[in-house]
Amino acid sequence: MSDLYGDIDEFVRCLRRSGLKTLPQSLEDAVLYGATSGEILTNVARLLDRTRRGGSSLPEELAVQRDDILDRTTRALRDVGQR
Repeated sequence: MSDLYGDIDEFVRCLRRSGLKTLPQSLEDAVLYGATSGEILTNVARLLDRTRRGGSSLPEELAVQRDDILDRTTRALRDVGQR
């Protein structure tokens, strides 16, 4: 799961480099203020899902990266829930 957190951090950096401000800050807040790994993953998944459903105009490369992280976050949530 540490790889996932590292990838989320890298995604935030990419979002900032592309000039976005709100989504990267929201993702950072979700990671910083989540009490448990399940809470962090849930908040990250909600944010990313909202951007996907809302038709966010992310560049193609960032949209693909978002979808990958969202899929991995969803799988990790299932794993956490099974423990």
